[in-house]
Amino acid sequence: MKACAMRRYRRVAALVMGAMLAVLVSPDIGEAQGEPQFVIIVHPSNTVVELKRGEVRDLFLRRRVVWSGSARVDPVDLAPKLPVRSQFSREVLALSTTAVTNYWMQEIFGGGKTPPPVMSTAAAAVAYVAVTPGAVAYVPRDTPLDRVRTVRIVP
Repeated sequence: MKACAMRRYRRVAALVMGAMLAVLVSPDIGEAQGEPQFVIIVHPSNTVVELKRGEVRDLFLRRRVVWSGSARVDPVDLAPKLPVRSQFSREVLALSTTAVTNYWMQEIFGGGKTPPPVMSTAAAAVAYVAVTPGAVAYVPRDTPLDRVRTVRIVP
């Protein structure tokens, strides 16, 4: 039993070190930050008007799992290849996309949370949010926003 625990400890330590290294060497950390090129969207029945940046982070890292009341939060991520994901990860999650991947590997390995579903396009994310009452996503600012509402991010 001790050998098994030691192997698990080493794996977790390796994941943590990998995440820390990814944050330190990621080319997208430290770049100049302009106005966000993304908007936060929710299902039209959601009454939330604004969220603090930390609240958005908690929603997408699944540290907060219910909206005010009892509706379940259902965050949606975009594919890592999309530039908007990199900006969102940097500016809201305060992590590089690699560090986010490492975070989710740690969570899965530890038997904890599962990552949000990943949509390959912004249109797919909008369509998902439009039919899923607890959903929240981020999409490029110029995305057509049919049947969803935007939520303002405040400091």
